[in-house]
Amino acid sequence: MNDNGQKKLLIVITNGFAATNVIHSGLIQHMARLYELHILSDLLGENEIRAINRHFGINVKLFCEQIPAETAILKPLRLIGKAVFFRHFHIVTQTIRESQQAFWLRYSTVAFANVLECLGITRSVLVFLRKVIIARSKRMDIATKIVQQQFDGIISTSPLDIRENIIINSLGAKTPSLAMVISWDNLTTKGMINADHDYVLLWNKYMANEYRTFHQPLCNVPSKIHVTGIPRFDLYFQLDPDQVTERCFREKFGLGSARIILFATSAAKHFPEQADIVEHLVAYAKMRGNVKILVRCHPGDEPENYRLYEQENSVIIPTPQVLTGGTMVPGLRSLLDLSEMLKYADICINVASTMRLDAAACNTPIISIAYDGNKIKPYSHSVRRFYDYTHQMELNKLAIDRFVYSKQALFEALDDTLFNAKQNRINRTEMIQRFTHYTEALSVPTILNTIEEWLR
Repeated sequence: MNDNGQKKLLIVITNGFAATNVIHSGLIQHMARLYELHILSDLLGENEIRAINRHFGINVKLFCEQIPAETAILKPLRLIGKAVFFRHFHIVTQTIRESQQAFWLRYSTVAFANVLECLGITRSVLVFLRKVIIARSKRMDIATKIVQQQFDGIISTSPLDIRENIIINSLGAKTPSLAMVISWDNLTTKGMINADHDYVLLWNKYMANEYRTFHQPLCNVPSKIHVTGIPRFDLYFQLDPDQVTERCFREKFGLGSARIILFATSAAKHFPEQADIVEHLVAYAKMRGNVKILVRCHPGDEPENYRLYEQENSVIIPTPQVLTGGTMVPGLRSLLDLSEMLKYADICINVASTMRLDAAACNTPIISIAYDGNKIKPYSHSVRRFYDYTHQMELNKLAIDRFVYSKQALFEALDDTLFNAKQNRINRTEMIQRFTHYTEALSVPTILNTIEEWLR
């Protein structure tokens, strides 16, 4: 605790999406008014911290210590644990991923997991591997400075990252820890959480059930689970469309009175042929007229793939903003910019991404691309497989979006959505409440209350 009576917290940020969850959502602004905050990060330096402080009018400090790297001993232990974890819990996501692997690797993994299953020792092996990883982490001498600072608590914003696990483990029971799981897919795609936390914050009840089923049984000490909603979604629920803001938005991008198609791309490694979808959208715009296409690039996408379409009058590719020139963290207005795009677009097109939820939270019609551009690929390499991942399956049942399996189907879906007023009567925001937990700006206040409870 500092001289002003405020408790001191250390926030570990090693992931750009985690930064958005904690910083861009405004959560950090509210926390900084209640606590003395220090950030330990390999993404943020002094320049970025200064920019954050200026933007929010706060005084967060950078904690200068190097983020530990995963060691040569920990990595194979983690990968073995991850493979056994997926097999033991029969997680569909990994089964689909394995269809892309070389036969010998897939066969070896399955054979090893089956042997453990037949011997009835799978869970024991997982618990053992996890204990070894935690024990090895504790030997790494990285906690000395943290202990010296006498923090009242440490927050892991990406708790499935082994580097953050190492930090938590090296502290042992000296400093209370809280984990914020940053995305709805993490618990079924990343393997084990190789650290024990006092509190774990999750988006919704689906994730809470996944944590209780897959992760809690492996913990040395059970964590307290809190469902808090999605902090960055608070901005979506705060911002109501209005004519003045929409006019400014349209003027900024030169949209005029056109109907707006927002194509929120996916990571390039997931869908290398995404430029084909832009090609198809351009063809549609030429056919229908008075249609504009906003191409918002995923942080893991490559904007240069779309440059050849910039000469088209119908295509606008906003330049991705970063916090400063040398960081991968988005600019501090990026979440507000995305919110405006979603609110004022007539339709959002995505490729099996969380953007399905973002668009629905803004009550914007959604088309989900389920074909591979101008190529025909087998299921094991097709974008179709992403919709069958474990975390997507319950959302699929809500039918908040329209799946398209060809260019022609895309055109038909665009016609139905852009020129059919019935589509606008569907309240998608209410439909996804089971995933967002809230449909009002209540996630940040809930997290603040949970942190207060954790620190008592």
